[in-house]
Amino acid sequence: EGESLAAGGTYLSLTTSPNLSAGGHDRRRPGVNHLAFKAGERETVDAIMAEAPLHGWTPLYQDPTRTQEASSHAGWLENSAGFKAEVVADVESPSSG
Repeated sequence: EGESLAAGGTYLSLTTSPNLSAGGHDRRRPGVNHLAFKAGERETVDAIMAEAPLHGWTPLYQDPTRTQEASSHAGWLENSAGFKAEVVADVESPSSG
């Protein structure tokens, strides 16, 4: 079981091992919590978040495209196997002074 993603020459495969020692993946257990991907502009993050449910991903959190940091813009998704992915906009830091 699993799924594969490909974009811009990068390939990612998320699979469930037939040799699991626990009942299934849980991102809250020790191990990989989530993967984060740079998504480009803020609008791209918003578009990914809007289309994700059409591809089996569920948005997480009430306001998924806003982080607590004003200089960041990201969204978090979870698939049916419990894998969590974060998509982050390339946001320039505000200039100081």
